[in-house]
Order: sequence, then C-alpha cells, then structure tokens
Amino acid sequence: MLEAKCYKCDKKAEVNDEMTEVNCSHCLAKISYEEYIEIMKEKALNMGIEFQSNLDKNPFPL
Repeated sequence: MLEAKCYKCDKKAEVNDEMTEVNCSHCLAKISYEEYIEIMKEKALNMGIEFQSNLDKNPFPL
C-alpha cells in the first residue's frame, strides 16, 4: 500500500492498491485518487504563490 499525506489533517493516509482511493485512518477522510491529486496540486500551487509573495515583501534581497 502506498502512503500519502492526508489532504485534510496532513497526517499519513494510504492509497489503495488499485490507485483509485485515498483513505486516512486519523480523520477518516476518504476521497478518490483523482480528486486527491487535484487538491494536492492546488495546495502546491498556493504554497508557491505564498512563498513568492513573502519573498517580494522581504526588504533584504537574496
């Protein structure tokens, strides 16, 4: 079984053997693998935007 980061609680979740579903035993979240990928892509994009925004506010250039 493949491990993944839960999209809800950020703890360890599991992807089933068919790669069709992600289940978290901590918060009991259950989602299709396709939906999970889309949510995680959105989170990664938002993290990148936030990181760049914080760099733009930094008065000390790198």
